[in-house]
Amino acid sequence: MDAGCAALDEVERLESKLSAYRADSDLSYINRNACQAPVVVDDEVFVLCQRAAQITGDTGGAFDIATGALTKARGFFRGPKRVPGQGELEAALAASGMAQVELEPAERTVR
Repeated sequence: MDAGCAALDEVERLESKLSAYRADSDLSYINRNACQAPVVVDDEVFVLCQRAAQITGDTGGAFDIATGALTKARGFFRGPKRVPGQGELEAALAASGMAQVELEPAERTVR
């Protein structure tokens, strides 16, 4: 029982940092602000972003966490689910991907 409760507590802790569905999460803060200026993040989130960037490179882009524009264009975030038009899809593709993300280790920022 204790191990189960500890596991659920850890899920809650991570969810509070990484959920795109929680307006007060670290990830939501990054998504709202990093397009305007670099955002300082805690060590855990920064290391996760670095690892995600490494995996993106290692997989030739098959794994890429920076898909917000595509997710929204297809309605996967808040709905309704849809197929975007060619122009919208091209714009979403151009705005997506870890190639668009700048990580600055010395300052621990994401932009």
